[in-house]
Amino acid sequence: MPTPRSIPESGGGRGTLSTDAELTAERAYTRRARARLEELISQTAGRLAETVGRSTTHMAGLDLRDALTNQAAVRLQALQAGTGPLCFGRINMTDGQTLVVGRTSVSDAELEPLVVDWRAPAAAPFYTASGPEPMGVVRRRHFLWRDDDVAALDDEVFDQGAAHATGLGLVGEAALLTALTQARRDRMGDIVATIQREQHEIIHSPLPGALIVQGGAGTGKTAIALHRAAYLLYAHRLSLETAGVLFIGPNRRFLRYIGDVLPSLGETAVHMSTAAELVDGVTATADEPAAVSGVKHDARMARVISAAIAARERPLRQPLQVPYGSRRVVVSVAVTARIIEAARTSRVAHHNERAGVVRRLLLNALRRIYILGEERRIAAGVRGGEVSEEDVVAFVEAAGRSRAVAVALARMWPVLDGEQLVGDLLGSPVLLAHAARGILSAEEIGTLGGALHRDADGLALWSVADVALIDEASHQLGPSAADTATDAAATRGRSTLTSGERFDIDQVLAEMPGLSPVVRDDIVQRLTNQALAGRGVEAGAMPRHDRWRGYGHVLVDEAQDLSPMQWRMVNRRAATNSLTIVGDLAQGTSPWSTTSWEDVAQVLGAASRTVELSVGYRTPEEVMAIAAEVIAVAHPALIPPRAVRRSGHIPEAHAVGSDALVGAALAAAARLGDLVGQGTVAVIAPTRLVDELSQASANESLVILDPIGAKGLEFDAVVMVEPAELADGPGGLAAVYIAATRVTDYLTIVHSRPLPAPVAAGL
Repeated sequence: MPTPRSIPESGGGRGTLSTDAELTAERAYTRRARARLEELISQTAGRLAETVGRSTTHMAGLDLRDALTNQAAVRLQALQAGTGPLCFGRINMTDGQTLVVGRTSVSDAELEPLVVDWRAPAAAPFYTASGPEPMGVVRRRHFLWRDDDVAALDDEVFDQGAAHATGLGLVGEAALLTALTQARRDRMGDIVATIQREQHEIIHSPLPGALIVQGGAGTGKTAIALHRAAYLLYAHRLSLETAGVLFIGPNRRFLRYIGDVLPSLGETAVHMSTAAELVDGVTATADEPAAVSGVKHDARMARVISAAIAARERPLRQPLQVPYGSRRVVVSVAVTARIIEAARTSRVAHHNERAGVVRRLLLNALRRIYILGEERRIAAGVRGGEVSEEDVVAFVEAAGRSRAVAVALARMWPVLDGEQLVGDLLGSPVLLAHAARGILSAEEIGTLGGALHRDADGLALWSVADVALIDEASHQLGPSAADTATDAAATRGRSTLTSGERFDIDQVLAEMPGLSPVVRDDIVQRLTNQALAGRGVEAGAMPRHDRWRGYGHVLVDEAQDLSPMQWRMVNRRAATNSLTIVGDLAQGTSPWSTTSWEDVAQVLGAASRTVELSVGYRTPEEVMAIAAEVIAVAHPALIPPRAVRRSGHIPEAHAVGSDALVGAALAAAARLGDLVGQGTVAVIAPTRLVDELSQASANESLVILDPIGAKGLEFDAVVMVEPAELADGPGGLAAVYIAATRVTDYLTIVHSRPLPAPVAAGL
């Protein structure tokens, strides 16, 4: 780590730690701010209870009560955001103004600000000021917290010459490195005060379009994604609080790891999910060979599903005979073929919705054939009079209720759901071969043949890859009859809205142009239910097509691991084409991992821009030497991030016999545990050794996992086991790169096979 420079006589540069008197004064200030915050929480909670308890029957009074209740509830939620430090630091401006920046805004009894919300425009210089662009800041002070109190202060005095002299162009290095050298905990620590300038600019990028962030290990990608979610909800609250923000992570362990961060930033209107959990009611429990998953994840499967749906849209093989009294009205096969073709070319968007078109066309055909038959009977003298409209209506109604027509419609244009279609496709080699002909190779069709997993009772079990197929099928099919019935029930409460509530809904929709009808209806229903619930009226059921509901903004972390089919699934949830995508191409570990952000941008179809993070904050320079050698071999086009810190601990490698591998790894972990004290230690090993290591370990706090399970996590010390086997596995050298870069201090390698060449070169 570069040694902090002393302050030159001309001013500027990195400051020394403040005196005890300064520390005492800042402690007193932050305690006063915390006490005032607790006072405001108590007052707001009391005001909310009082407002809710008001009784009135006057419409204007009801509207006023609702407005005051909502205002108090929102303010209370903002005040109660998070349990970590309230204040992050202080900036002194050239105009004499002083601002303390923190988690939420707090004012004293005279409405003078004690703390400025970190997302407010006035707080921007705390994160963006630098030597070249001081933004009117004279001094920036970081509060360094320990045990719920300010433990130390770190000041920066800005001067352009001194900033250039550091050669780093970083902001808040001392505060950042202090946070990084503290022991890791079970949850990600409070990282707001360590945001760097390049991160801040990305976080505050405009809402529309797709922002793609490429960053090596330890560059703060997850910090960017989380803070961008909080910032966007703050800056675009009216639209995003209703439409919501979706955060997609690689696995549940990762989501638990970051689970406390957004609430600590003051935001709870974020739905967290993995890609495997995006389809409501579908749980991925089946494991399958990578060869099978690889075909399912391929973008061509969308065409296979389209072909499978088209194969269910077919004319009858035999004429349809509808009995009516003593007669039979017959529809020829040719007529049913014309009906199918007309339905396929109709303007109705989805297969299931076109079933109504087929029914209408079939009944119209029956009506014409019935009239023609009756006219012939009249001409032949079989019956007298003329064909009355009452007779025709009676026949059509009877035909619509007949079993013959119901069976014909089910054969011509069945109403399906996604799970049913995918189950039929994967469970029937004949149907699969027909749908995939000309799209997949014969070998790929054979790989998928019979790839439907079932439990002991014969029920379908779904894999992670199947989830994306079901979502694709559900989208192409559209709402089923059951969905439509539920949606109709969900809209009944709309007629009870007040004119003011309708106006509020229209205002929200005006901020979200370009929504699809399904997404628009979903948002209207959510707003309707929210308004009715506020007046104690029972809200309608949520639409079942919520399984592909759209969000106002979608964030994806560890995005390099999503497959083409999963990207289609993600894109459907970006209702307004607003996304933030963060990932590292060097950490892709599956055959279907993303290899080019340009390919992702093409799938998303939204205006996009790609930025790259250049500085690594977590991984020490000693470990990055190994990582850089690995990247040079595995991804020569990528530039590894530049590490800004040294741990002072050179990675160690210990060669042992294969039969001693497990024991040596656990012994190394025990030694590292003594070194890091209360910090965290992880053993990252090939998948085949994880269970054996877990059973042999007597340390319940020791984390043992494979590289894929370690993605996105960080530890004070890591034991990497058998890197040659990791490199030979499905992730290749990416698995080695991931395992090495989880560490912030100590890295020990235990191996029985020769080290991969880039690892040996980096030691």
